This record gives sequence, structure tokens and C-alpha cells, in this order.
Amino acid sequence: MTCLNPQIKVERINQIKANHPILNNLSTLLTNDIASTANDKKKVEEILNEVNFLKEESFPITYVEWIQKRSERSSGLISTKATMTDKLAVFCKKLSDEILKLHKHLDLVHTQFNGAKLYRQSALTIDNVVTLQIDWSENYNLKQTREERSAYYYEQHVSIAAGYVWQKNNCFSFGCLSDDTSHRSESTWVAIRDLLDELLSEKDGKRVTELNIISDSPSSQYRNKTTIFFLKYYATNRKITMRWIFLASGHGKGIADGIGATIKRLFDNVIRLNPDQSFNGAEDLMNKIKSSTTIRLYLYKKEDVDSLRLQIPSLSTITGTSKFHEIIAKPNGQMFKKDNSDEPETLTQTKF
Repeated sequence: MTCLNPQIKVERINQIKANHPILNNLSTLLTNDIASTANDKKKVEEILNEVNFLKEESFPITYVEWIQKRSERSSGLISTKATMTDKLAVFCKKLSDEILKLHKHLDLVHTQFNGAKLYRQSALTIDNVVTLQIDWSENYNLKQTREERSAYYYEQHVSIAAGYVWQKNNCFSFGCLSDDTSHRSESTWVAIRDLLDELLSEKDGKRVTELNIISDSPSSQYRNKTTIFFLKYYATNRKITMRWIFLASGHGKGIADGIGATIKRLFDNVIRLNPDQSFNGAEDLMNKIKSSTTIRLYLYKKEDVDSLRLQIPSLSTITGTSKFHEIIAKPNGQMFKKDNSDEPETLTQTKF
């Protein structure tokens, strides 16, 4: 919504400016690509001055915007599109607030991208460093080629946690597959458990001393106390530095998204080319495609997630977690955080 709502408002101004010539100056300042405009500090100041000039205008304007609200079907907030009618002054106040918010958001986007880039580069040049990026793809809807009509009422889905590993002389794509469709934090850690064991096993006398994980920043999946707990667990048990870098909200897919899409295409192809074969879930699909791709595939089950969930102790919330954009766990158990990746590390206290 941070990027989308101001873009929708810019388009609405362009639609109505012929009937309201007073909007022409503002329309000229607002290019079609609002993200580029918001990146320009001088242009942002000019827009805010023009909006301030329009605050006395009172004619109504109808527009749409994305809002978050509670739903009976969900325990949390959901995003939905709503139609609004406000006086121009109210509309312009919203627009100016959104442009300022977008300006700060884009600063964070660039900072986090640069931080992630540094960790990828260090993995490519230093023997003892590994960096990986992960993202949950939208669940794959498994449909048989010759599906009986009543099967319409039963949908089977496959979870795909996809990503890429950077390390010196051995980079690769990966996909973690399951019939369990939960994407919560404990599912993330179970999904990558075999991958982490593989990466952290000592090879040829070389031992990984630093492992960096890059992802988007939703609290339900990654940026939460469960992730902090497991970072500390791996750091103290494996005697390594564990780091999780959270990219700015909505900007964390990248290469991982492409790998997830590739896995889905492989699933589609194998089902289409084997019309008489029945595929019962993630394991059947994985066994069928693994010989035709270089993507490393890992399988986990719902029982694995349930088992791990029972092992997680009662965890106290850490104040400010929702603002963390980097969390670092040291081998001695000390935990550090950064609100932006270009900031110094700050020691943070945990009660687990």
C-alpha cells in the first residue's frame, strides 16, 4: 500500500484535471512513476508546497485506495480496496502524507538492498561465509490432468519455500516442498532445516563461521520472536554468527520468486506430460522433477512442523521487533539488532 496508494491518487488527479484546471501544476509535478518522483527530495518539496496551496479548495473528489481492516474470516488485518469521497483538501493531505512515507520507504529499500548485496558479495569471496535468500511462493494448486468433476470440491496445495545460496565456488537454487500449507515462522525453520544442516556441515576441513539469511519482512513468517529464538539456537549450538536481513516490506522476493515460479512450471509440465499418472502431493512431484532440474529440492512434512512447534518454549516478546531490519546472533549468545542495515549493531536483551 505504501507504493500503490499514492500512485492511484496521481492517476486520479490526471483523470480530473481537465475539469479542475487548478490541479494542472500539481499534475505536472507528479510524474506517472511516483516512485521516481518520491526519490527526488527537491521534487517532493515542490509537491508539498503545491499541495499546501490547494488546501483551501473544497470541491469533492471520489477515488479509491487500499486500506487494512478486520475481517470475520481472518484473525488479523486484511487489505481491501475502498471507494472514498473527500474534499480536495483532505485528498491532498493524504497524498502529501503518503509521498513523505514513500520517500522514507524508498530510502529503506535502497539501504536494505545495499546491505543484502554486501552480504552476498562477502559469501562469494570469503570461504567461511554463506548467504541465502528465501521466500514463500504462493501455494501450488495440484490438479490432475484428467480430473474427475467432483475433484473440483477438493483442492490440494503444495507449499514452496524457494531461494538461492551464495557461497564461494558453489552457488545454487533450492526449493523446500511440503503438503503442509502453513507459512508461519516454525514452518520456515523446518523447511530450511535440512538445507542448513548441509551448509553447516564441515567439508574439506573448512567450517562455516557466518551464515546470513535474506528475506522479506512479514511478521508472521520471519520477523518475530521465533526467528530470534532459532537464530540464537543455531549461533550457540553451531558456534557461528547467524544474521537475518529483512528487506523493506514488499521488496523481498527477487531471485527467490523466480525460482519458485520455475518449480511451479516444472510441476505443470510433469503433470501435463504424464496424464495417466496420479500425483498425491509434494513428494510425488519432487521425485518426478528432481532429475530434470539443477534446483536442489528438500521435503518436509506436517509432522515435522508440529514436532518443532512443541519444542519451542514460551517466548517473551522483544520490544521493537517490528522495526528490526537486521538481527545478529553471536556464538556466545549475545543478540544485536539494527533498524537499518547501515546502522551500527545495538545489543538487545532476550529472555530465552
